[in-house]
Amino acid sequence: MSSFLRNIYILFLLTIVFSCITVLILLLSGTLNSYDISFSHWYLRKYTVKEITSKLHHSIDDDHTLDPGIGRVLLFFTTFPKSQHLEMIRECWPTLIRKSRLLSNSHVLVFLGGIATHNFVSDWEEALQHLPVNYTLRYDSYNPGYQEGAMRAAHELFHNGWCDGYDWVIRINPDVLIYDDMKLIALMNVKKVSAVLANCETSEDKMMVHTDFFAVRPSAIPKESFSDWKTFPNAENQATRVFDEIIRQESSAVIQVNNRDSACRIRGNGLWHSHESCAATLEMKPWQQSTEIVTSRESRKNCSTLSFELQKFVQPNVRSYVCKD
Repeated sequence: MSSFLRNIYILFLLTIVFSCITVLILLLSGTLNSYDISFSHWYLRKYTVKEITSKLHHSIDDDHTLDPGIGRVLLFFTTFPKSQHLEMIRECWPTLIRKSRLLSNSHVLVFLGGIATHNFVSDWEEALQHLPVNYTLRYDSYNPGYQEGAMRAAHELFHNGWCDGYDWVIRINPDVLIYDDMKLIALMNVKKVSAVLANCETSEDKMMVHTDFFAVRPSAIPKESFSDWKTFPNAENQATRVFDEIIRQESSAVIQVNNRDSACRIRGNGLWHSHESCAATLEMKPWQQSTEIVTSRESRKNCSTLSFELQKFVQPNVRSYVCKD
């Protein structure tokens, strides 16, 4: 081998070694987040709504009561001092829970994090009294931030054993409505399934676990799984790391295989994240059709006046209309 070829060969080997060392350093330092990389095998496809829902009649009795196989359910709301979240609990959730086969026998736990007035905390207590199930309100004035607060809430849940004794815990925001629980029940009834997740990515080929909602068997989550909440940039990155092992063991189910747009808000398959009022959301039913609230007809067709009862929740003293595209 000539000296020129030998030098080329040595340079090639050095390049490979240097590249491997660089990648290793980046991984160890956390600069590369392996959970942002596309999964070569999208394990959640094994249990999808389409495949499981057809078997739903095997999971629910003729009288529409919940299959006892799901067991005890804890509905865990995480929130901060936000009036719209309080309104959703007050106006939407009593009816949603009462009509839900899954939630009508659940227990509710609310984690309210952030500095709030005594009156605001009292308003939460009063609103929860109207729920048709038992509830617990845990108020903590400490809130480290928007993303950090969401991650810390999950840490407190498991670290303190608040979900011990329950078969399932559903972590959800107050403004994420469970408008139809049929698909969620179907997935939770699969014996091998330890977690029901939703994908925050717009592509089915990548996975970023939603934290708007997830349901998990507490027995499948070690108590300190969320303890590293200070080291992650957002709640979705952390949740993807936490559920990675469950996903790779093929013990997870997906209720939404991809997000409808770049906004990481769950919308579909029985779950809907809304920033509107409860009344406006239920009036529009965005999961059925595209509608919006406007404050004038604006020469548009298919607009109807909101009822008096709905009007007061949208914009007081301003006549509003609901318009369909």
